[in-house]
Amino acid sequence: MAPTPHHRLAVPLAAAIIVVAAVAITVACRLALSAGSPLHTLRYQERDRPGDHLLVLLPGRGSMAADFAEQGLVQAVRDAGLAVDMVAVDARLGHYFGGQVTTMLGRDVMRPARAKGYRNVWLAGISLGGLGALLYTEEHPQEVAGVIVLAPYLGDPPLIDEIRGSGGVRQWEPGLVDQADYQRRLWAWLKEVVATPEQFPPIFLGFGRQDRFADAHELLAEILPRDRVFATDGGHEWATWRPLWGAILAHADLPRRHHGRWEGRP
Repeated sequence: MAPTPHHRLAVPLAAAIIVVAAVAITVACRLALSAGSPLHTLRYQERDRPGDHLLVLLPGRGSMAADFAEQGLVQAVRDAGLAVDMVAVDARLGHYFGGQVTTMLGRDVMRPARAKGYRNVWLAGISLGGLGALLYTEEHPQEVAGVIVLAPYLGDPPLIDEIRGSGGVRQWEPGLVDQADYQRRLWAWLKEVVATPEQFPPIFLGFGRQDRFADAHELLAEILPRDRVFATDGGHEWATWRPLWGAILAHADLPRRHHGRWEGRP
């Protein structure tokens, strides 16, 4: 029996309801991760009272704050004998919508850190977290003592191709930059870093040569001091990032621990 007009209407109507529901869920997720909700953090502190140095850890898309400990990066800091406290931040993809992540980092992590007496705060991020670390440093360079980025997301292919086609960051002209265009704004700032590096905190870069973002990483590597760039064979995965992390920790200007015990707590 041929479908009646009512049946023919039901199919597109059901599809429309599904689309609307999907949009509603997406909006709800964004609102749930809005700037009004504090960022969840995990702290790893050497002593009962904070020291002078804090290392802020920002995860990549699909990762969580707890992954830094589960994947061995927290233990690597301990094994390196670094006299730094750590705080891992649950900054998710939703926090990056509308540029919220830098506002929330300032409110929930950086300002409380200064209130506790930390005088030197380093930002370390992986993939999307690397973008967050760089964006915060671009906005507040005076608050950051140093930056470590592993396989950072640095922008979409058209912009990366534009910069490479210009001969690299030094030759590239960003033009008039819309402040809402965070990708172009970030690279324009990196161009400033090249021109006057003494005015900005040091940036350490680690990446796998087979990483899907390696073209962008190589552009950044070209403008950083050679002793701050670490590359190895591997892709966009923890197995590549762990040895890179250890190598950077051995070279970064972070204080060494002579005694004391580490504790981790939420």
